[in-house]
Amino acid sequence: MKLPDFIKKKPKEQSETPDHKHDWELLAKTFVEPKPINFPNNLELTQLSMTGMTTFLFQCTECKEFKKEEVQGLETTTLDNLIDKVNVSGPEYVLKDGQTYILMRYTKQENLPVR
Repeated sequence: MKLPDFIKKKPKEQSETPDHKHDWELLAKTFVEPKPINFPNNLELTQLSMTGMTTFLFQCTECKEFKKEEVQGLETTTLDNLIDKVNVSGPEYVLKDGQTYILMRYTKQENLPVR
C-alpha cells in the first residue's frame, strides 16, 4: 500500500542558527496508565507497564514547528482524571466494595435575602 504524499515524512531543512527563539505552547498531553503486566522477554515494556508514560506535544507560536517529548510516569493521578470528567460531563459515580460514591463539583450557595 502506497502512502499519500502528505503523510510521507520529508527531511527537515534546519539552519544552524534559528531565526528566532522558540516559544513552545502545549497543544496536547496524553498518557498511558501503568498496568502491572510482566513481559519476560522485554525489560523496557515491563518498566513502561509499571510506570506509565506521558507524551507532550508542543508547537512554536511563531514558526509553527512541532516538538514531542515523552517522559516515564504520569503527571496526573486517577483523582485528577475523575475531576476532569466531572468538569466535562457532571457527577461521576464510583462503585467500590458494594458502596456507591458520588464525585461532583461543590457550588457555594449564595445567601438569599430574607423578607
